[in-house]
Amino acid sequence: PTIFSRLEKTKAKIAEAEKAAEDAAAEAPAEDAAAEAPAEDAAAEAPAEEEKTE
Repeated sequence: PTIFSRLEKTKAKIAEAEKAAEDAAAEAPAEDAAAEAPAEDAAAEAPAEEEKTE
């Protein structure tokens, strides 16, 4: 029973976190998009830089 109760608590925490993230994204979608774009650019550049150093 304790394992199942822990699982339920964890699921509830995850659901709350996801809802909070959705609410935050709904409040500032432009900021989220602007924040994600540089991260994607950096991720795209990183492998290229690693290849040059090898």
